[in-house]
Amino acid sequence: MTVEPARADTSASDPLPWHWQELDWASMRPGGGHDELLVALIAAASFVESATAVYTRNLVGHFHDRPEVRDWLDAHWRDEELQHGAALREFTQRAWPDFDWPAAYATFHADYTRRCTPDDLNPDPQLELVARCVVETGTATLYRSFHELALAHDEPLLADLTRRIMRDEVSHFRHFHGFFRRVAEPQRRSRLARLRVIAARATEVRDDDAACALRHVHAHRFARRAGDTGFDALRARGASVLRSRYPFAMVVRMGLKPLDLPARVGMAIERPAAWMLARLMR
Repeated sequence: MTVEPARADTSASDPLPWHWQELDWASMRPGGGHDELLVALIAAASFVESATAVYTRNLVGHFHDRPEVRDWLDAHWRDEELQHGAALREFTQRAWPDFDWPAAYATFHADYTRRCTPDDLNPDPQLELVARCVVETGTATLYRSFHELALAHDEPLLADLTRRIMRDEVSHFRHFHGFFRRVAEPQRRSRLARLRVIAARATEVRDDDAACALRHVHAHRFARRAGDTGFDALRARGASVLRSRYPFAMVVRMGLKPLDLPARVGMAIERPAAWMLARLMR
């Protein structure tokens, strides 16, 4: 049984910042000639973004008593993320015309819905908003990496698409950070508590959703091919190529925001922190 992802609301009363149909799809090379690893990573991203409705339900329920957050999630964030999924799906299906995206997505969706539960969210609204900042930092920097890879592989349409998505993710980060500051105004949690959440969620962002999605891409695209070296090898190659284009300074700059450090302190530690992160990830 196939599972079609929810669709973004594109009504005139609540327009999206851009529409994926307006991209120059006719300029894309049909089939062949696309880097297999890059398309596999894009396909995995299309699965995660297309399953946004599952995560939105969890978040809306979690912030049920915070109308400002809840309403923005339901009216803006959800539809923008679903549009990302639709656009990335379109790219994947044009690059891989023989890839059964609906079937692969259905197996991913079944797996993802079992894993993605409200229990994953921090019971403290302040700290969950900090966690959301971490997640948006991860997605913004991921699409920055995709943008750089698209340019390197002469994929102008993908470069345009990933640039647009990156900008949306940075905007989402700013919204969540703004919500955190307003929710935390009466009594802000300690920097140590926030730092613990940042460290814990950063590890989860790297290891969970993307790996789950890539596993299902591998199963439906590569597993039965002669010469397939297995999922772990595909994942390792993907991680390596993304690290080669990873914007370490950007992730540190965004990642430090929820700590609300004095400007002078933030500027002093940003460069050495980016250097250390690059060393750790390589």
